[in-house]
Amino acid sequence: MYRDIIAGLASWKDKADRQPAVVTGAVSVGKTTAVKEFAERFYNKLIIFDLQKDPSILSGELTRKNFDEKTQAYMDVTESKEDILVVIDHLDTEKVGNHQAAEVLRFICYNLMDYNICVITSLNVWRIFSEGLLAKFDLFEMYPVSLREFLIINRDRELLECVEHMTEKELTEEQMAKMLRYMKVYLFTGGMPLAIQTYMDTRDIGAVTEAKKKIAENYLGLIEKIPDIRLRKKAKDIYLSICEPLQREDKRYRYRKTWMLQKHGYDEAVEWLCDKGLVLRMDRCVSAGSGQNGKEFRLYYNDIGILTWFCKIRFADIAGVQDIYQLGNGALMEQAVLQQLRMSELSEVTGFLNDENEKSEVTFLCRSEKETVPVRTGRKENVSVQYPMTVCITWDKAKVYEKQISIPLFAVWNL
Repeated sequence: MYRDIIAGLASWKDKADRQPAVVTGAVSVGKTTAVKEFAERFYNKLIIFDLQKDPSILSGELTRKNFDEKTQAYMDVTESKEDILVVIDHLDTEKVGNHQAAEVLRFICYNLMDYNICVITSLNVWRIFSEGLLAKFDLFEMYPVSLREFLIINRDRELLECVEHMTEKELTEEQMAKMLRYMKVYLFTGGMPLAIQTYMDTRDIGAVTEAKKKIAENYLGLIEKIPDIRLRKKAKDIYLSICEPLQREDKRYRYRKTWMLQKHGYDEAVEWLCDKGLVLRMDRCVSAGSGQNGKEFRLYYNDIGILTWFCKIRFADIAGVQDIYQLGNGALMEQAVLQQLRMSELSEVTGFLNDENEKSEVTFLCRSEKETVPVRTGRKENVSVQYPMTVCITWDKAKVYEKQISIPLFAVWNL
């Protein structure tokens, strides 16, 4: 399956100042599969140490001698380390065997620089590890499959190029209809590789539904493995309740205020869900030019396919509407915009705004190199004769005049 990260890893391989790679991202986004495909294309051999299957790989003292012995067991005497990619997969807990995860990373960057090493983890590396330690690695973050990747997987690069150049040449009616069909399928399948591969193999909506069920059950299974009973219960309670506020007109989550979260002891559960990448937390900003105030927030699933599963939104529901804002009172539109913005190479989602008088409308704030651009998901601008499923982009040029444009939902990733 095509993934953008493979090209990034190919560039990493050729870097003169290459450091060990760390590929991070939530469970089930396709990290291991992508790294395996990269290795098959660019190396003669792949050696994988899977800590989930065999945690004892890192048992005992972390020494160069021990590591050499373990890797050489998979190598022929004629093979060179330059032609081999060594992968340490499922570094998913802060303690692995007798060692802290940070110890493992320090051992790699100080002792194994002559190996081609890639570490795969679902840990929130930016919270758990120090900036100094992370600076010694080349970091790659994986998300669910983007709409752009989805088009390439469907072997429709020609249509993708047309979408990329829409500002220069408008789509034809045929291209627009085709793109809307892709968009509606993607809104249902989501970006998890299992669901997309099932769709590509079968074109069976029922089979895709079963794949989504399996992914959701896998995520709930991760929560069930939390040792602390109270934390487990609260994490599950939060995870299963995300749909409810997103589908309300006022979008009010019961613990939307940070002090409420802390008062009821749910702050640790939210942190756990965010660290595992199962949930996205967006904090409210006072204004487009300000930072997050940390006092109010919203929670989202990490993928729109998970949202449609838990919200019980069927493919027939998506296919049968012109304005998808009707589905879940805007929840589907909101998640779709956020997900595409996070995968955009040109922006970083820094938080959200919402008008107290129009609580159903949400404005995500995206920071580019030069400015912060508000992207509104409100209903008023979402219905367009020219572009069905439309999003409103608003920004203030030098605080002199405000400009608004509307773009199709399927082009938000190209913002």
